[in-house]
Amino acid sequence: MVCALPDNKQLMEDQTDRFDAELLARMTEDTGVVSTYRTLEKQTASDLCYEAAEKLIAGLGWEKDSIGAMVFVSHALDYERPATSCVIQKRLGLNKECACIDINLGCSGFVYGMSVIGSMMTTMQIERSILVCGDLSSKAVDPATTSNLIFGDIGSATAFEKQEGAPEIPFALYTDGERFKKIFTRGGGYRHPEDTENVFADMVGMDVMAFSITDVPRSILGLMKERGLTMDDLDLIALHQANQLILRNIRRKIKAPEEKVPVVMKEYGNSSSSSVPLVICDHWKKNSPAGLHVLASGFGIGLSWGVTELKLAADAYVDMIATNRYFDDDNEVTVDPSEA
Repeated sequence: MVCALPDNKQLMEDQTDRFDAELLARMTEDTGVVSTYRTLEKQTASDLCYEAAEKLIAGLGWEKDSIGAMVFVSHALDYERPATSCVIQKRLGLNKECACIDINLGCSGFVYGMSVIGSMMTTMQIERSILVCGDLSSKAVDPATTSNLIFGDIGSATAFEKQEGAPEIPFALYTDGERFKKIFTRGGGYRHPEDTENVFADMVGMDVMAFSITDVPRSILGLMKERGLTMDDLDLIALHQANQLILRNIRRKIKAPEEKVPVVMKEYGNSSSSSVPLVICDHWKKNSPAGLHVLASGFGIGLSWGVTELKLAADAYVDMIATNRYFDDDNEVTVDPSEA
């Protein structure tokens, strides 16, 4: 697993050109966010995911022809058409027998993506695959509002390989479309092409909070009961980094010790579908554990949420990188501005 951060760290306290210093201090106190990482002008979510995937494949020593599937989870597609996964496949140099699809999901996307890629590997007899998740959350929320300050842009790549005798990975996946307008962007699609005003995400904060601290912990506890797990069995609870209040409430409801539920959004902000792998990579980087038994949950826009259990071996390849590289699609080359 590899996470790729834009080489562009933004401190909350430095945003005084847009907001009052006292307001920024209150935002940090309320949300816990001190800094975020934001894409540079020409970077996209797929650029971050491409860099993460390149690093991951090289780190594992995989032949690219051995990868049979790649799934890209994001709301931030490069183009209206074609699927961005096709572009990433071309850039990575994967072969034509690699099945590639996009999944249009946000904060639940890593868990859903794992489920989809696992199903593909089973039904298509695929031995190796890559799941890439990334978003441009900082560009999806109105930059004129303080809400924008808590969002960061991060890409991730996670490798999956079949092994004889390996246990199945369990999933509990949920959708409540009745509440689809709780996090909602009205304009920008085909339903309301005339609406050029409402192109940023709008959230009913209290309702999303209520969902996050009721449905999500209930689902986590449900999977734990089904799997016969206790907190003593788990090394890490990797939760989507929504805000520190939500994370604190979920932790209390599932009766997890504080050290097992990291709040990494202090440094990185809310990064949507890449939140869960970010928690894992950050924990691995800081603690160098001898393997990890992880319970993971992503939840948010849709409303959509999911829970899974996974294990990383002691020799797992886990890394974090920073990059400012981007794809020049006119010339079909990857550009490194630092080399200009």
